[in-house]
Amino acid sequence: MRRRDFLKVVGITTSATMVVTCGIEKGTHTLIPYLVPPDQGFIPGVTVYKNTTCYECPANCGITAKLSDKVVDNKHKWVPIKLEGLSGHPVNDGALCMRGQASIFRLYSKNRIKSPQLRDAGGGFSPVSWDETYFHILSALRLAREQNRKNVYLSSRTTGSLSGLIGFFCSQMKIERLPEFEIFSHSAIREANRLLFNQQTVPEYRISEADFLLTLSADLLETFLDPVSFGKQISAAQKRDDFFWQHIEPHASLTGFQADERIVLFPQSEKHLLSYLILTLSAQSTKKKLSARILKGIPPLTLKETAEKTGISEQQVNSIVEKFSNSRNPLLITGAVATGSESGLEIAILTGLLQWLTGMTDSVVNFSNSKNYHNLGSLVDFEQFTGRLADNKIGVVFVSKTDPVKYFPSSFKFTDNFKSATFKIGLSDTYNQTMSACDLIIPLSHTLEAWGDAEPKPGLKTLVQPLQEPLYNSVLEGDVLLELLLNEVGATEAVNYQEYLFKKWQKELGKSRTEEFLRTGFIELEMLQRKVNLNSSRTTTALAGLNFQEQTPGSTLIFFSSVRFFDGRSQDLQLLHEIPDPLTTISYDSWISISQQQAQELDVVDEDVLLVSLDSFSMELPVKITPGLAKDIFMIQRDFLNHFPF
Repeated sequence: MRRRDFLKVVGITTSATMVVTCGIEKGTHTLIPYLVPPDQGFIPGVTVYKNTTCYECPANCGITAKLSDKVVDNKHKWVPIKLEGLSGHPVNDGALCMRGQASIFRLYSKNRIKSPQLRDAGGGFSPVSWDETYFHILSALRLAREQNRKNVYLSSRTTGSLSGLIGFFCSQMKIERLPEFEIFSHSAIREANRLLFNQQTVPEYRISEADFLLTLSADLLETFLDPVSFGKQISAAQKRDDFFWQHIEPHASLTGFQADERIVLFPQSEKHLLSYLILTLSAQSTKKKLSARILKGIPPLTLKETAEKTGISEQQVNSIVEKFSNSRNPLLITGAVATGSESGLEIAILTGLLQWLTGMTDSVVNFSNSKNYHNLGSLVDFEQFTGRLADNKIGVVFVSKTDPVKYFPSSFKFTDNFKSATFKIGLSDTYNQTMSACDLIIPLSHTLEAWGDAEPKPGLKTLVQPLQEPLYNSVLEGDVLLELLLNEVGATEAVNYQEYLFKKWQKELGKSRTEEFLRTGFIELEMLQRKVNLNSSRTTTALAGLNFQEQTPGSTLIFFSSVRFFDGRSQDLQLLHEIPDPLTTISYDSWISISQQQAQELDVVDEDVLLVSLDSFSMELPVKITPGLAKDIFMIQRDFLNHFPF
């Protein structure tokens, strides 16, 4: 044997031995592909990347997935092994939060629904074929119509092509499409903008163009709207010498501690601060003027009264006014705890007025690129829906990719009323409390196994494409709708959802731009800029109906959302439990945060257990003393609750 041939054999043998000792599956599956090039374009040693969209929260960040070839049943298949932000994407531009990166584990979750499941006579679930699945759905729809019951479709937030198909499906099948459900619906902000500007939406906030940023409770770096985008904008703005960020909140947040200045105020007292700012700034030279009728609807406050009602010192209030006066492009963002409180609508309306008065609505608060939240409902909508269930008016209920059993307030008694529907159909990729309460469960493919698109804001279309074949006997939601239409109506626009999408993209974008869309993972279309005008008459009426009374002093319990789990949907990603909470360094369990002064009064230390009770809510939780938290403020991470208690 020649020396060169001997070294080849020794090298191969040594590599094979190392592979076996590292615990990789024995045999020639790993060795052979490097000797004989595989089919289907597999090139050993070459990393493959694909662009798609993250669905771990409604922000719809662009992601780039790193794929690796894996041998399954003696066949090579691409599988995603790592997710990163897509460079150049208008939402996140290469960045990706911990939830987005961890979302790949949902693809391989043991909680995945593997096949259609029908509730049997014993109350359990049994697998059924797809033919049986569609038969049961169509039969239930017809029976409900015969009984004069209304069939309804409830989903989480949808955008783009899927939203259009759901609307078409509901109209053809005579199904009522309910407002979409998201825990973070920002309903107070949307309603305030409807009243003030005839724009029932959440605008785009251009932090990168502002020189003074004032945030009222809006946790920009945790869960408010687009945390990744906000983080990148703030980082870029902080590199300028003229940028200053002031954050005001009643509790303690990661966002607050990252600001240039953090100020603590009393809960729900933001409306008093905003009232003072509006009246004080309107008396100065501002970019716009409010009418006397509008100003009359805002209760006048002296500097001393404002300080007393908010807990902010007179010097700090003057500092805020001075920063507004000296700023070229101020930006005010209010949200989260502030707009989610009982005074949320008042606070949101006053925020909108101050934004208009200082010219923000013509620059850094952009309604032309508003968030695509148009189909979202409010708790009022879902309380009414629960009432219709209680009155036995609902027949078939489609529940798609949401969990109202867990997240509707307990006062709605949704779990009990849900039983009155004649047939309940759940569509999801994983099991949850609502799926367990349904009569039929349809397994949806994970978004990393799916074709689709999303439109997080007007003019931005971002691609969803499969990174691998479905692991289980699952389908796309669009395929379910098209199959039902084919069986009931007799004709559809496409044989399957992938064909439906490609036809729609070709029609909307044309061939060349569709190819660009598939290549880059996103495409931006030019949108008309809309001028925002203040509706003086409606604003005056809205102010007259607001409640500016002071809140009763006392202890306040705040349910906050975690940077790790968002609204709770990421709680089943085990990796995120292992990452410590940024403020408390706690992993896994739940806790109650209290101030050092509160701990001394209660004579407790970290890990002591407190019984927390409010109305029907009661829970025992270990104590975590949190620096920066005000006295009489108690914080509980809501992600660990089985349902929202109120």
